[in-house]
Amino acid sequence: MKITFLGTSGSMITADRVNISILIDTDLLLDAGEGVTQRLLQMNHDLNEIKRICITHFHQDHVSGLPGLIWTMWQNERKLPLEIIGPEGIQDFTISLLELMNTPLHALTFDLNFTEIIGGSMIDDAISAIESDHQIQSMAYRIHAEASCICYSGDTRPNERIENLSGGCDVLIHEASFPNEMEELAHKYGHSTPGDAGKLAKKAGIKEALVLIHWPEKYFKEKASLIAQARTFFDGKIIVPSDLDVIHL
Repeated sequence: MKITFLGTSGSMITADRVNISILIDTDLLLDAGEGVTQRLLQMNHDLNEIKRICITHFHQDHVSGLPGLIWTMWQNERKLPLEIIGPEGIQDFTISLLELMNTPLHALTFDLNFTEIIGGSMIDDAISAIESDHQIQSMAYRIHAEASCICYSGDTRPNERIENLSGGCDVLIHEASFPNEMEELAHKYGHSTPGDAGKLAKKAGIKEALVLIHWPEKYFKEKASLIAQARTFFDGKIIVPSDLDVIHL
């Protein structure tokens, strides 16, 4: 499995980091934050290879790049259908976004197919999902490919559902939106700290690495501080990726 971190930033983009989006191998996207299309084009990725997009929730930093990605696929005369997976309401939400931006849906050259998740479910042999614990309905995903397994938390407070979903995975990709000393505020707004992620990784028995994303530079000036805060609870490998960094499993 190949994991490419297209965007790693929290709700604020910076000169070097765009909003959250993760490419699994060549055909699956996890979230589609602002900047996703440009990042894909920067790495010369063929947009036709993307077959599915899993959206965690409807906050702008996780979906604002979706209309532009669909528009660019249309401009490139895509023919293959695109499946969009997400929480209940994903179809109405996506169509509304496209209509608000005056996207001529009748002229799209490919079909948009939608899979709505209610509570938690196994989408197929490759993708499972469970509801996390955020300000609005949000999903966490478990992805299987070949002999590898990853879990992506999306935005969430610490909770046992994600611990169970990620149990025994090779890699846990977990948000770290606030430093440990701001744990109370993090949980109030449906987010986690590096320490929370470290605790969960230990309980879940993560085999290869804990990956910390969705961190704001106004709180963490150096990646070393995130690693140190997670290291208090998890003694395995901890990675804080930059945009376009790649992990191979």
